Amino acid sequence: LMYQQTVQVFRSIAKNILTTARTKGESEGRIFVRLILPFAIRPIISGIMLCFARAICEFGATLMVAFY
Repeated sequence: LMYQQTVQVFRSIAKNILTTARTKGESEGRIFVRLILPFAIRPIISGIMLCFARAICEFGATLMVAFY
């Protein structure tokens, strides 16, 4: 679930923005922190929440079976 969320946002970032930053002399790390991460933070958080919810659901089903 998290993979699907993050890949979609990474693919949707305009390539010309990244190319412009590279031609201005920015390092790859700085491009990631300043340009890519702000676009990707919300989908990453929603992916984490979806993974957590699914894990809790699986744990709840296992717990119900274990006690009955």
